[in-house]
Amino acid sequence: MNPIRIISFFAFLLLSSSLMGQSADLWAIKKQRKNTGQQPSFSYQTRSGANPSSRMKTSSATSPLARQLRLATSPFTLKGPADEPPREIKGTLPEEARANGRSTTGLLGAAEVYLQEVSSLMQIQTPEEEFKLKEQFKDKSGVQHLRMQQQYKGVKVYGSEIIVHADQSNVVQGLNGRYIGSPYALNTTPSIQKEAAIQTSLDFFRKSGSLHELKPEQKQLLRYDEPAAELVILPSWLAEKPSLVWRVVVRPNILDHWEMFVDAQTGKLIEQTNMTCTFAPLLNHPDPIEKHAHAHHQHARTPAKAFRLMAPGQGNGLDLNGVDQPLNIWQLGEVSGLIDGSKDMFTGNANTEIADLEGDHYL
Repeated sequence: MNPIRIISFFAFLLLSSSLMGQSADLWAIKKQRKNTGQQPSFSYQTRSGANPSSRMKTSSATSPLARQLRLATSPFTLKGPADEPPREIKGTLPEEARANGRSTTGLLGAAEVYLQEVSSLMQIQTPEEEFKLKEQFKDKSGVQHLRMQQQYKGVKVYGSEIIVHADQSNVVQGLNGRYIGSPYALNTTPSIQKEAAIQTSLDFFRKSGSLHELKPEQKQLLRYDEPAAELVILPSWLAEKPSLVWRVVVRPNILDHWEMFVDAQTGKLIEQTNMTCTFAPLLNHPDPIEKHAHAHHQHARTPAKAFRLMAPGQGNGLDLNGVDQPLNIWQLGEVSGLIDGSKDMFTGNANTEIADLEGDHYL
């Protein structure tokens, strides 16, 4: 037998054995992640190894297998619930991958390369199409941030964003955010048109008796003309599974402001959110004693005199970095509100009646 063929055959066996070992490691990692399902969050660390840049010098360096091999030998930390894609990924790419990012157009190019490299961890099929730049900014320490909106086949995923973080040299350090894996099976062509979705939303308020036509001056005051509908994908944490819906924003009367979600395939109203802003909801309700004493009729909403005394106060709470921060609050007995009572707009002293607070408006 030809000696060259024998050597090539053994080289092939050695390469196959190496790849099978790497594949086994990857499956072990995935199994370990799956087995942490009972934990509210987890930390996931790939094993450390030699710099894999030597594997990236062939044309196959951008293949999915090559990408997985690089990830398996580079340190990444993943955090998040076991039943969702990771909400945080920390770690830098191998040097050659970073160089590919730097050779593209600035920070956005580096971010796109990073997303492509970790796409399998994120369960994203085409990150360059599914994440679009929304905002770019730099914090006081010089760290750069890209806020990116998730979309699928051109349809925005409601409430799904990531923020990519990079140093001043455009080296991406990681990302965080909440998003969904690519919803391959989702039909993004609606069967129900937006006019029907708007009508379904209005019918909801018409049945409850809260739909009242706004006067022109009221619309001008609210900067509102008519209900608006937008086609979005409702993520799995708001629905049983990713769903194509019409998001309808409507003001049924001078007071209320609602966000409605209508199934774009069936026309069914599946979710609604009251976005009406109030100064303090507990201060604007029927007198509980009167309500029980006269259950035969409804009372109009009036400021409750039982809660007349409020005063500025001090509190504290944890910020997103886990640091305990002091807070200026507005206190009502044992109840505290996130209203900064130290501001000049609140000219009343301690124990001032609500009606006497200057600068305060409530309905």
